[in-house]
Amino acid sequence: MPSPAVRPWQQALRPDAIFFRLSEALDSCAAAVSPQEDQQQRRVWAVDLACGRSTGPAPKFFVVATPAVFVDAYLAFSDRHAYEVVDSTRGCFLYLDLEQNFRSAAELAQAQEAGRRVADTAAVVLAELAALRDPEAPSPPLIDVLALDATRPIEAELAGKYSAHLVCRMWRDGAPWLLRGPADAGAVARRLSERLIEEGHTHAAALIDLAVYGDRRPFRLLGSTKLTDARSRPLQLLDGGGAPLSAADVLASLVAPAIQPPTLPPAAIPSAAQSSWPRMRPAPALTRHTKAPRRDGAVAHGRWWPRHTEMPLLDTPRLPHRTIARRLAGTAQEVPEPLQALYGWATEQLARCSGGAAMSWRYERASSPEEALLHITGDANGVCAHIGREHTSWHVMVSVDILNGLAWQRCWDHRCVRVVAADGAYVKAKHALGAVPEECLPSRSLVELGL
Repeated sequence: MPSPAVRPWQQALRPDAIFFRLSEALDSCAAAVSPQEDQQQRRVWAVDLACGRSTGPAPKFFVVATPAVFVDAYLAFSDRHAYEVVDSTRGCFLYLDLEQNFRSAAELAQAQEAGRRVADTAAVVLAELAALRDPEAPSPPLIDVLALDATRPIEAELAGKYSAHLVCRMWRDGAPWLLRGPADAGAVARRLSERLIEEGHTHAAALIDLAVYGDRRPFRLLGSTKLTDARSRPLQLLDGGGAPLSAADVLASLVAPAIQPPTLPPAAIPSAAQSSWPRMRPAPALTRHTKAPRRDGAVAHGRWWPRHTEMPLLDTPRLPHRTIARRLAGTAQEVPEPLQALYGWATEQLARCSGGAAMSWRYERASSPEEALLHITGDANGVCAHIGREHTSWHVMVSVDILNGLAWQRCWDHRCVRVVAADGAYVKAKHALGAVPEECLPSRSLVELGL
């Protein structure tokens, strides 16, 4: 008997439109269709199946349907926990996920003002990129930023959370002007973050979650809550006036619009231009679960990080690692000279995260895959950006990815784990703090510096 969460979808759609594995949904979406169906319109959507056993994403089932068919079914159900699966097979608008905890009305107002700054600067960056990509165009594209809000208020002793999605829509001659999928959107988001930092708006840059640009990653739909978060609020049109949600509203808010060009657009930022920027490996998206081969050709048993993340030191710290090249740890008085400027910057971020004063640090470097991380742990429990409240026993920490020049707030609390596979393998939750100032990063190779 199907789950109660699945049954209404099976009744509303064709039985062969529902899948419990992403790989099967993707294969179905790519399969040949009848002449009456539009191959390009068919896409994969995700719907929460149940809360699961952790605070990570809920288990999901998948739906293959055109946007219009899916949205009609989505609006027919009162409990909405659905997502657009953003993938590299179609163009998309620039999309931004903004978030920050707050403990007072003044902090909320500051976050909202920073969010408006992000929206304004995003429009400027997109206009510049459009001029570079289409220098012969007779007129610039029209740009509007759709703001979707899911901010939750302060409740009793629990911190509130400013949470917003921005869909930066561009139009030329009545057709959408699109980016080349989530990787291109991530590159534009990084340029936007750097522009904000250059202009002195570091608070606004810190709002942007740069880890949402993985291929096939689910992005919450207008009107949906997060099933695993009891305090989650529906994603609503900012200043929408409380009008009932319509199919037109949902379709207009899609990151990958229903109207698509016959071929993928060129990259807004050429790969050569990106080479000088900090490289961002996105958090893992929903993936096809395949077993990883061992070096001897046999199939590895147990958890195996390559199928879950490209950065095992950062994302799966409790799993054994085969290629650790260097490990150091100590107190504030024992930081190696090449890392002192970076350590000073990270301790400032730790204080802003309510993590208190730095009490210890740890440096790790691996050779395959290549990673170099500096972790600074504070002496206060701190408010976790993932669970939205203070920890009971574990302290927050700031982790810096030295090779990519990016930083995150993280922690070791067992509730702050984002489960990514049915076999129990996990990725640690983290909250992006933005790019590290270039002057704080080591100027020579870590090997040359003895690190």
